[in-house]
Amino acid sequence: MFMTTLDVNSSRINYALGKKASGDFADKRGVTSPANKTPADKIECVKKHINRFPRYISHYTRHYSQKEYLSGVSGINDMYRLYVQKCELVGVEPVGNWVYRNVFNTQFNLSFHMPKTDTCKKCDVFKVSLAAAATDEEKGNIRTEWDDHLELAERRRAKLNADKARAKADKNVAVFSYDLQKSKALPYLNTNEVYYKRQLAFYNCGIHDCGTGCGYFRMWHEGVASRGSGEIASCLWHWVKTLQERNQLPQYLIGFADSCGGKNRNINIALFWQYVLQHLPCQQVDQVFMVSGHSFLPSDEDFGVDEKQKRKYEYVFTPAEWVAIAKRARKTQKFDAVQLDTRDFLDFKSLKKLIVNRKVNTLNEKVEWLKIRWLRFQKDEPFKIFYRYTVDEDEELKCIDISKRTRGRPGLPFAEDLPISYPDGRNISLAKHRDIMALMKYVPPCHHAFYQRLRHDNAANNAEVDLDLGIDESGAEED
Repeated sequence: MFMTTLDVNSSRINYALGKKASGDFADKRGVTSPANKTPADKIECVKKHINRFPRYISHYTRHYSQKEYLSGVSGINDMYRLYVQKCELVGVEPVGNWVYRNVFNTQFNLSFHMPKTDTCKKCDVFKVSLAAAATDEEKGNIRTEWDDHLELAERRRAKLNADKARAKADKNVAVFSYDLQKSKALPYLNTNEVYYKRQLAFYNCGIHDCGTGCGYFRMWHEGVASRGSGEIASCLWHWVKTLQERNQLPQYLIGFADSCGGKNRNINIALFWQYVLQHLPCQQVDQVFMVSGHSFLPSDEDFGVDEKQKRKYEYVFTPAEWVAIAKRARKTQKFDAVQLDTRDFLDFKSLKKLIVNRKVNTLNEKVEWLKIRWLRFQKDEPFKIFYRYTVDEDEELKCIDISKRTRGRPGLPFAEDLPISYPDGRNISLAKHRDIMALMKYVPPCHHAFYQRLRHDNAANNAEVDLDLGIDESGAEED
């Protein structure tokens, strides 16, 4: 009767009566270890092996994440292979790949990263010095100096994030970053012969509008222009003119760039922004320089998307193909990629003849360009450059007066039209031209005319070496 009501059989009742007779009611489920469970000593051996790999903290996320990055190995499979070899040497049976991977994923906060893309020369020096320090006092001093360096980088990144939020809320402000992408090659080939031949360099100045998320690529090859501060200014000029034509140019511009003295932090770029203010309806431009080695900018993210798309192609023969690849890199909000020609590169360096490049400010203090963190330009002050050595808005702006001391009424500032930097293009070296011609057997004949039209030095003035260093001024950085 009760068996039917409770829906139990006689074996369950007999088992319960037997337990009652013995007086043992303890639940012993899960007490006995399964036969296939990995012993604790083997798990500890795996953890010790993982801890043997050198690790470091990312410079970009040190204050936001405790994740560490392993160097010297490419992935878990690589680590497991080394673990198996170690076990064979000591005569111990290794755990399975799944067990090793499970310990790595559940008991460590580690990832893999290529050190060459995330390095800061100062941080590298600090790391070596800290490891070699003999006393606790010396280690403390190094750690303090290192933390100050990282705090400086974080303050500039905090300003970038704050200004990005401001640009999204205020349409009168445009916050942008710009940088040069790693040079690409023309022709782009897979044959091993290209490793022994000079190729035509293809450049890309990437500009990222942080308010709209739009990416702008201004692209050219070395037969059109070089890649110094004058060329960077020309790319920025093409960009702001594009915004003006689309009625998208705001009154206030805030730019972020790396600390390279040859491309960004110099008098040529300063005069360019003064030129922009006098020719376009902008009121003020701020230029902020990130810490060297920690300047991961939004434009760098655009380059990553473009590089990912680049890997899908085995051959590229013309500049137009590189531009087309960049346009296809994004499925939505595609890059505004434009190929520039000689007419787009203006001689902004010629503006220096209109000013006096003084080495002291209005307080008669020496101006240290390599320590400047923040430049400001104002429409109503065309011959004054304001600057700070920090990104602290409470710090008083200092001023450089670049005006010429002349009698009479001054003319309109920066009113003259600028000449073209390379009216007929730019010569490549004879040695590079010969190497490019040697690669024509891998290039379809329909593209040969482009390479044959390239201007190059003749044998009389060519030194048989490629003298194009890319940047025509010092690229010194100091942070």
